This record gives sequence, C-alpha cells and structure tokens, in this order.
Amino acid sequence: MRIVAIAALCCIAGAPVGGSAGPKAPPAPSRQLWYGPVLAGARVVWLESDGSQLVLESGAPGRRAAPLFRQDGAWLDDLAASPAVIALERRTMTCPPPAPPIGHTCSEQREVLGGSPAGPFDLLAASDDCGGGAISVWPSVDVSGTVVAIGENVCLSPGDRRRRILVARPGESRPRVLFPRIESYDLQRDGKLVVAYHLRSAAAPAWVAWRSQRSDGRGLPFRIRISDRRNAAVRIAADRILVERALSRTSSALVLSDLHGRTRRIARFAGQVRRAGDFDLDGTRVTWASTRVTSSHTECPPPGIMTPCVLEETGVTTIRLGNVAGGAPQVVARLPFHDVARS
Repeated sequence: MRIVAIAALCCIAGAPVGGSAGPKAPPAPSRQLWYGPVLAGARVVWLESDGSQLVLESGAPGRRAAPLFRQDGAWLDDLAASPAVIALERRTMTCPPPAPPIGHTCSEQREVLGGSPAGPFDLLAASDDCGGGAISVWPSVDVSGTVVAIGENVCLSPGDRRRRILVARPGESRPRVLFPRIESYDLQRDGKLVVAYHLRSAAAPAWVAWRSQRSDGRGLPFRIRISDRRNAAVRIAADRILVERALSRTSSALVLSDLHGRTRRIARFAGQVRRAGDFDLDGTRVTWASTRVTSSHTECPPPGIMTPCVLEETGVTTIRLGNVAGGAPQVVARLPFHDVARS
C-alpha cells in the first residue's frame, strides 16, 4: 500500500497579504476495499480498488504495505490465503466479433491464480462460463497449508440460487444433506464444520451451527448478520468461531465464540461505523475491517434520465489485526474514499 505524502504549506516571507490561493488540488483517488482482509502468515492481505486498477496488497502493523499484484481490465475477487499460499479468482469478459457485441455473445471466463505470499501468481485452474440465460454461482476458493481448494463453477437456472452442503462417510451409500440453505461455511483442520444458514427468509439474521465427524455438534444461541454474501460470514480455527453477531436492527459486533456459544466481543459497529469486507481467524490472530462514514449526500441524474438516485459517501476504511487472547487491536492500513456510491 502506498503512503501518500502531504506537503505542509508554509507562509513565505514577502508574500502579499490576502493574496488569492492557487487552484484546489483534487483529492487523492479513492481506495475502496474490494475483498478481504485475510491472514497470510504474519501479514494481512486484501484487494483494493485504486483508481482504474484492482490491487492485491499485503501489510502488517507498523510496516509499510506493499502491492503484490495489479490487474487492469478484469475483476479480482474470492481471495484466500495461508502462510504458504495466496489464491484469488480473476474474471474476464470475452466478446467475439462483431464489435460492439449484440445479444448474448459475450461470455465470462474465470481463472484461479495462486502463488507464494511473495509471488509471482500463476494460473492454477480455469472454469467454464455459463451461457444463455443461466447464472454462474461463484466458485469458492479456500486455502489450507500449501493446498488450494477450488469449488466447482455451477450453472443453475436464474430461480435456483440455493446452496447446500453434502457430507459423505465411508460405507454410506449416498451423501447426507446437513443444511439445506447455506449462506457461508468454514472447515477446521480436524474436520469440524461451521455454517451460517437460514431456516426461512434470507432477509433475517442467520443461525450458526457446527458439526464434526465425531460429534453431532450444536447450534449456537445467537444469530448473525450477513452484510455481503460475497464474503465469509463464519470462520473457525482452534475451536473458536468468528462471526458478526446481530445486536439490534442498527448495531452488531464481531465476536469470538467457543463451541458452546460463550462469546467475547472483538469490535462493535453502530451509527456511522459499519463492518466492511471480510474477516479472518487463524486460531491466535483475527483481522477485520470497518468503515467510518464522515459525510454523505444523495446524487440524482438530470431530469428525464430514468436512473435512480444514489447515496454517495466519503470516509475511511480501517483494516485491523487483533489477538485472540485479547488486548488492543493494531491498525494495518487506512483506505480513504471520496464520494463513492454505496452498494
């Protein structure tokens, strides 16, 4: 991550009093958190939008962040990391002649890139696109040790967006469906599985439960908020579960829970401060991001233009790193943004 130097303007001897100021310098480009943060060994990595580029950044408290990978003309998302490997997905639109394309001639190509935390990042796998009127369910990318797990790129009808988890054991004739409406899940090294799921409406806070091969597990006695379905809603490591717990309609908290549902608060979000992006847990450390909005306004198109008004916000997103044992979290990076439409 680049450090922007701010020059201090000093009074110059002999300058005329009351002289007109020069033109106001434009603000620095907005730096929007795109995906992450996630843990990669001793460092934290995330994707950010920096002007016209998407940039994979790596940072640590007290150390200057550094760009690991830059991408123009394609989308980057679904970031995953471990101490040995960083993996992410790249999505590119390909449009054969004629140009400009007509109808549904364009298709989306997806690739998974991976490499060591120092790079370079090479192609690990490519997935098929979904043609016609189908939708493509985002393949999930996960990393543990030196292994990158890549979910299938599933083409479904537009009305079928459900996900489910299947578990198969040796000797069973067919896999068992554990949860029918999964929003997010995470797997611990010993096989414990934690899921966030809905019983009915996906608009309500989700429930959390865990299972393992040796235990039926249990549901946890609280519900969680899912701010963005692109990101993880649950993490598990060292028998600790990290979630964003819903406190009220307007407030939430990032909490660590044991397997019995006993929680400890890591951070609270309310008012002009909300959780942003992803969060991650490795058993000893936790990373997350929050956005503080300092100003906002509604931007509407000119009369006659049939597009809705949008809320544009100015503020800063802060990426933090904390310790599971407690203590004050440390700041990894601050990403200022200006007049950005809230998604």
